[in-house]
Amino acid sequence: MRQALASASLAPDAVDWVHLHGTGTRANDAMEDMAVMAVCGADTPCSSTKAYTGHTLGACGILETVLAGQCLERGFVAGCLDVTEPDPAFQSRVATANLERPLRYVLSNPFGFGGINCSLVLGSPP
Repeated sequence: MRQALASASLAPDAVDWVHLHGTGTRANDAMEDMAVMAVCGADTPCSSTKAYTGHTLGACGILETVLAGQCLERGFVAGCLDVTEPDPAFQSRVATANLERPLRYVLSNPFGFGGINCSLVLGSPP
C-alpha cells in the first residue's frame, strides 16, 4: 500500500476509500485491518466486495480493480454485503452500508492466488 501511494505521489490522507480484499477469514482479515491502520489510519472508510463476487482466485486482480474503478467513477463506497457489525477487534473504519460520496482516490488491495499481491491506487484527480 505504501509503495502504491508513493508511486502515485499521494499521502495516505488523499485516499477516500480502501477497497479491501477481504478474504473472509478471521486471521487474514485481521492482518489486512492492521495493514490498513498502519498506512491509512482509522478515518478512511474501507470495505470488501468479496461477498458480492465470491472467491474468484486468479481473477480477483482484474475483478476487484474494475469494481473499484466503477465505484470511483460513480462516487460510491460499496459496503460489506451482509455485514451488520464489523469484528470488534478491527480498528479500521469498516463501511457496512453503501455510501454515496465523491471519491478522488481509491486504494485497492486485489490480493489473491498466484502472486497477485499488490495494491493499486485508482484516481480521478481534480
